[in-house]
Amino acid sequence: MTSEATQNSSPGRILIIDDDKTIGGMVQAVLNRFQYQVRWAETGATGLSELTSFSPDLVLLDVSLPDMDGVEVLHQMRMIFPKVKIIMMTGFHDDNLTQQARNEGVTDFLDKPFTVQELIDLVSGYFPTPPAT
Repeated sequence: MTSEATQNSSPGRILIIDDDKTIGGMVQAVLNRFQYQVRWAETGATGLSELTSFSPDLVLLDVSLPDMDGVEVLHQMRMIFPKVKIIMMTGFHDDNLTQQARNEGVTDFLDKPFTVQELIDLVSGYFPTPPAT
């Protein structure tokens, strides 16, 4: 499930890791509309594989994945790409999980459910050039 815009016109490369087809598909469609180069993975293992082949500028990572939890994926990502920006998406609040994610270097959180505007506002803040509308 990969969709890419041309690299030259893209304000940035974003990897989505979320097993929810509704959310993953919506996020991918919105970000593509704003000319981001996007790949979407539905498992932590696939996301880690995409991380090395795609080298994203930003990762949108779900907390709850079918094969491993988001904090474990985050930990493994940091070993591969220590400086990649990571936004963790979550539908529930857990102070312990939040602290673990911060300790692993998550750069921001996006609470589910979120609006398209919240998504774009947060994502566009990570790139020097605003997305085309």
